[in-house]
Amino acid sequence: MGHELEELKRILDDDEEVIESYKPNKKRFVHLNLLLTGFIFLLFTGGLLTFGILGLTGVITFLNDNGEKEMFPAIMVTVVASIPLLFYLITIIGTTIKYRRAFYVVTNKRIIIRTGIIGVDYKSLDIKNVISVDVRVDFLDKLVHPNTGSIVFGNAAAPVYASPNHRYPAAYSFAHIDNPYEVYKKLKEHIN
Repeated sequence: MGHELEELKRILDDDEEVIESYKPNKKRFVHLNLLLTGFIFLLFTGGLLTFGILGLTGVITFLNDNGEKEMFPAIMVTVVASIPLLFYLITIIGTTIKYRRAFYVVTNKRIIIRTGIIGVDYKSLDIKNVISVDVRVDFLDKLVHPNTGSIVFGNAAAPVYASPNHRYPAAYSFAHIDNPYEVYKKLKEHIN
């Protein structure tokens, strides 16, 4: 986390001090998300890709109207089934970059969230404007040991829930951090 803190100094005020810093849990942020995404891609394209490969290797034969063997259908099935694999590769690269850039900081003045895929983005919320802090632990968080979860911050402009009837994602959150209940207790001390 040393590199992230050094980089963060560029946006800190002169009288601003870092109190706490957090990095998302890699297993939850990257591995579990990619595993689930990969399973979904495999579910939808695995059979089609297998069918195309079996056609290319000659295990399954495609015949034209004259009863002659044709390779074109096997090639087309393989190409079409491979397109989602390209998207999955892009997802792997994007998620890995997003994890490397994700970093959360609490200073004596504000909450700072560093994110980004193409560039490094910062968003911050002044501590004096925080009106609520929630902990969210979902089913996938329960699968990771130690438990992970997200700390969600709300203010008048960006509440924890955008509507009382719907659970829209919050604008400010420390996503997929270790020991969310302990972090919650620490943060409540600094925010109140």
